[in-house]
Amino acid sequence: SMVAGKLKRKRGEDEKPARALEGIAIVSNRCDQLEDVPWIAETRGEVYGLSNTVYNDPKPWPKVELGKKLVKEAVQEAVDKNLDEEALAERLFSVLDTDTLPKHPDMSLADYIKELKQSIFVPAIGDESHRKAMADAVARGPGHFATDDQKAAESLQLGERPDPPTKPNLGFEVGLYGTQRQTVIMVDWDGNVWYRERALWDGNGNPIERGKGDEVFRFKIEGWES
Repeated sequence: SMVAGKLKRKRGEDEKPARALEGIAIVSNRCDQLEDVPWIAETRGEVYGLSNTVYNDPKPWPKVELGKKLVKEAVQEAVDKNLDEEALAERLFSVLDTDTLPKHPDMSLADYIKELKQSIFVPAIGDESHRKAMADAVARGPGHFATDDQKAAESLQLGERPDPPTKPNLGFEVGLYGTQRQTVIMVDWDGNVWYRERALWDGNGNPIERGKGDEVFRFKIEGWES
């Protein structure tokens, strides 16, 4: 799924309440018609959650429900304590670190997949073969935390299209599986964006101390006022 829209005040319509927002749409291949696209975030003070299932699933995932609760608490704390953006970001990263995954040491990775809906953060999991693959990678020493996809994107010129990969992305079939990166994005009323991505592992599977693998981007959204 992809979200698209502008989280800014709705203007030019006096009949709209003061807390009204432009709203955002959740676009995915699950919607056959335009009218089927969920439209959310049209009122300030609300929290929404989206994960690897349809947005309007009648049985919301536990990690989504917990995430909504924790984000709302984090924002309220930021308001009450007048936290700056750095403090708020760290508070939100603490939400992303919430680990409620049931522990099954002897369960295969394939069987473990059904448990992933339980936890916001997924620690490194896998069977003996995955642990061996991870150990072999770690033995190669520290690696860079930039991904091959990121490096490829940085090398592309504007308007170019990447060639298809020569090798399939094996994902969790190689090494352990778990949360690799976390992202916090904040947008203010003027369309200024603060984007921080946190790498938790380097390219060889070595853990990265929280904050040491962060990349921060600041930019203004073009056409925000249009």
